[in-house]
Amino acid sequence: MINDYLNIGPHDVKIKRIGKFACGVVSAVVIALGALNAFAGGTPSAKRPVFLNYDETHYAHSRMKTGIVPTEDEVRSLVSQYKGTDVTDILFCIGGRIAGVSNSVKESWCDKYRQTRENGRAVSYTNHYIRLYREMEEVLKLDRYARWIDEARRIGIRPWLSFRMNDCHNTYDPTSFLHPDFFHNHPEYRRIRHRAPSGHFDNCLDYSFAAVRERELKFIREMLMRYDVDGVEIDWQREFYCFAPGRESAATITAFMRSVRAIADDAAKRRAHPVRILSRVPANPETALRFGFDAATWADEKLVDVLVPCPRWETTDNDIPADIWKRLMRKSDVVLAPGLELRICDHPWKAPFHMLTDQIRGWAAAQYSLGADALYLFNYFDDPGWKSPKTAYWRSSNQPQETKGVDWANQLKWLKEIGSPSEVAALPRDHMLTYRDIVPLWEEIRRPFPVWLRKGTPKFFRLATGRIPAGRTLRLRIGVKGGKAPKDVFVNSRPCVYLKNERCVPAFTSDPLCVYEVPHYEEDAAVVEILTNTPMELSHLDLQVRPKKGL
Repeated sequence: MINDYLNIGPHDVKIKRIGKFACGVVSAVVIALGALNAFAGGTPSAKRPVFLNYDETHYAHSRMKTGIVPTEDEVRSLVSQYKGTDVTDILFCIGGRIAGVSNSVKESWCDKYRQTRENGRAVSYTNHYIRLYREMEEVLKLDRYARWIDEARRIGIRPWLSFRMNDCHNTYDPTSFLHPDFFHNHPEYRRIRHRAPSGHFDNCLDYSFAAVRERELKFIREMLMRYDVDGVEIDWQREFYCFAPGRESAATITAFMRSVRAIADDAAKRRAHPVRILSRVPANPETALRFGFDAATWADEKLVDVLVPCPRWETTDNDIPADIWKRLMRKSDVVLAPGLELRICDHPWKAPFHMLTDQIRGWAAAQYSLGADALYLFNYFDDPGWKSPKTAYWRSSNQPQETKGVDWANQLKWLKEIGSPSEVAALPRDHMLTYRDIVPLWEEIRRPFPVWLRKGTPKFFRLATGRIPAGRTLRLRIGVKGGKAPKDVFVNSRPCVYLKNERCVPAFTSDPLCVYEVPHYEEDAAVVEILTNTPMELSHLDLQVRPKKGL
């Protein structure tokens, strides 16, 4: 499937369109060809696919905040601003618990706008983005998805529809603009029924019930009847809790994926072009399987075309095992596209930050080196008000705007680099130790910090960095309570030289950073070994890679 996916030519697309729609398809295919040849014997410098997930609720939030009035041109501009970047595929979220458009299966934003009673209570859902969607759909008669899909093809980007399989926002509220009637009418379908729910995910729906599965399949089928797209995203990361504890069933989810494949294949016949399937799953293969997501079988049975192992939300995972995933799927042609999150943190008790541009480059370089075929971006949205501090969407009190990778001015730079493995490997980049925010139910999340060093006992850490070109300066930074530098520090069994202490900006730790010069190494990862003469507490670890004069 990799080569098939990457070598689509105009002869493969026999879509019966007219006018601008047909023109858009041909241009999309021709332009995509160059971006995807990396999988078919392309050079290391060739561009790789970059998938961008777009949550439609952000569109309304950001436009209403900026005072933008929706028009045909404005709706299209959401997509056209990605022209000239490395983004090859945009996945438009069209439904979770509430649907983005009116349909016969789920309540839509317009239905919620008109709702006056829910769960036996009086309600009024006229918040800003529900008002905007109602105005677009019922007053302006402006189908934003149709415009986004058409505009994507016009500029050579493949459009997809994204479906959240088990979103659970606000499920503890008795009423909510995110609650469908199905949720209230069928408490017996919730995953925690043997006791009172207590955790965030307890009210997720249970996929062991056929009614839950069929409802989602009907919605996917109806949306593919309405919209002509290149693929569908089946998002199991919103949410991955799909069964009662101990009743997780990989067979059930695999059967569901077979049904999705049948729906996609039927749409492909009607549209006369492939309709592909992408799925997001937990970053660790074992964790994914324990929750019921047997991605290796999906690959063997050709139930997915693109697999996205990724964190959920708390932090970017800087150690997604792309090399292990590739081995698990080595007999298939599934495109492996590890997922990048917006936030970064090394402990959930600390305040998270938005990823820095150099950290985004570091993550991408490491994943490419481990074997990633493509990359996937989640929560990296545009910002129509970015030029003004008053209207900028991405603001935070603990981080300067210019340090954020999500800042739109910064995005427009790194979005033109991230598709090139050789380019991100050569640019300044940072590698920070993070943690995995999803583990099996019976395991505790392993957070790297704070950690104690005992006298005379080495402590080991591992940073996935990918190969580092020659002629680079490497500096390891260790957060140490009190600031006393550890006596001996090694990277891949090579001794490092202590240089100085410095402050951490932004403040991933309030402790001083002890900075060490690291000898160049050829390996794909840095195994850090630290010894001390006196006990001490560590709070942070990162590796900076710069051109010789860059630090």
